[in-house]
Amino acid sequence: MHHRHPFRSLVIAAAAIGLASPAAAQSGSDDYDKLISMLANAPDTSRVRASQIIADYVDYRALEAVAGAPQPASIDELDALGDREFDAWSEALSRVEFDPLYVADELPSETLARALPTATSAFRRLPDVLGVDWMEIDRALAIGGPPARGVLLGGGPGMTDLATIAPALDERGFEIEQIGGTLVWHRFNDREIRMDAIESSSSLGNRIGDPFGIQQGHAARIAALPGVLAGSREWAMIDQIAGASGGTVRSLADDGEFRAAAAAITDTGRFDGTLLRALFTRQEFTAFSVSRNKLGPTADDSSREAFAEVLQGRLPGELPPYRLAVMADRQDGGQEVAVVALVYDRPDQAQAAAGAVQNRIAGYVPLTRKVPLGDAFNLSVGSHVFEAVPGGRSVAVITLRGSGNERRPGQLFRTLQTGFFFLEPEFLIVSSE
Repeated sequence: MHHRHPFRSLVIAAAAIGLASPAAAQSGSDDYDKLISMLANAPDTSRVRASQIIADYVDYRALEAVAGAPQPASIDELDALGDREFDAWSEALSRVEFDPLYVADELPSETLARALPTATSAFRRLPDVLGVDWMEIDRALAIGGPPARGVLLGGGPGMTDLATIAPALDERGFEIEQIGGTLVWHRFNDREIRMDAIESSSSLGNRIGDPFGIQQGHAARIAALPGVLAGSREWAMIDQIAGASGGTVRSLADDGEFRAAAAAITDTGRFDGTLLRALFTRQEFTAFSVSRNKLGPTADDSSREAFAEVLQGRLPGELPPYRLAVMADRQDGGQEVAVVALVYDRPDQAQAAAGAVQNRIAGYVPLTRKVPLGDAFNLSVGSHVFEAVPGGRSVAVITLRGSGNERRPGQLFRTLQTGFFFLEPEFLIVSSE
């Protein structure tokens, strides 16, 4: 049972001063801090860990910076860009796919809106819907999966400017209450969708998106945390997020496995550049599970078992079961770098894993490519074992550096990401006990 505490507009506006925090500067050296600060708001619960992707992190301002693209601070500044500058900005953000905010899906609508005054997009509608300018959102973190998904937005002072958020949400029938010192706006019953609350589609006929499903008529609970705006479709998730932020619920940043993985993919001793994206999972793959997805739903169990036996037999090296896996997209200077990191208790396990994945990954044939990954991207593959603290977690780190002629940035990471979503990454097949 939640205890309702209505707040008047003047109180809400005054509270905004204490909630806002400045945007972090962009540099490779603070990637770890930015990632950990987002994970510190993510509750470490069984429901979150049960998802295929436990945490999905993206840094939108870093995407712009590494591409040398403009970094507009508002929609007005976006509109002021010349055609060439706008194309550079759009191409930079198109590097991410299936990200927490589905930004790439909105770019065609924004392109049309730029050309036609009557057209619109989520970028333009968000200030009216949520009271937040898209350009205030520096980073996003999605945790868990439907229907218990949570989304956290980090960024500039406008991210938690209650003077603009409160009127926008009030216009859409949100109520407000306080949970342990955290302001939460809410509407509808958990997971409910109301047809009369669904708003207009974009000029391309797509239902306009926003981070918390407001325009899709979803139930929403939106919490204003220090420097972070968080949302979910159910109370349990938003309660846990508020608890993690306030220190009363264990967060993913409190877990040694997540801290070790975050340190490994942002290690300035190994990488020169910037972290753009990171996907965290505990999902393990076996030869049979990968065979099931490689062969498709029509294959019978005997065919899958036979394929699995052949697949397991041709995989070089032994891959011990890992505690946590991460796929990351980095830009190091002018080179795109995809990283696979596997967390273990012992260095000998991590060493075995590093060698196994390094030997497997170049020969992996993604369903979307039909040719070995090494050939498709002219890969250079390396590996090492990372230990942040002697005697602590050990991380097998495999780095993939491509030198192909891919026109769209980020294609190497997206190929790995798509293969993972298709549940067919042969290089992550763990050895049988």
